[in-house]
Amino acid sequence: MIPLPTELISTDCVNRRLDFCGLSRKYEIINVEFQSTVLTKEVEVRFFDYASSLFVKHKLPVKTYIISTVEDKSRKIEKWHHNDVFTIYVISLKDKDGLESLNRI
Repeated sequence: MIPLPTELISTDCVNRRLDFCGLSRKYEIINVEFQSTVLTKEVEVRFFDYASSLFVKHKLPVKTYIISTVEDKSRKIEKWHHNDVFTIYVISLKDKDGLESLNRI
């Protein structure tokens, strides 16, 4: 994976700092965020905003992974916009080995 700059101008023209962003071998943008609070709808919207901003900037598919210390289980959240789908993969560390989860990304 090739690391990319973590500074991003979001769709509302706010300068944001991502936890990690990289280009995968499959030419996908991978955004990894670490979350120590429960995912609220407001937080989900922020992460989808990151994904859409990355998509506009790089013109490549974006995958967002949330590494959570508080979510009870891993899950996938999808939001559609016209023909595009933005997906957030929530990885709960409550029932997993954290290092193993990070290495699988």
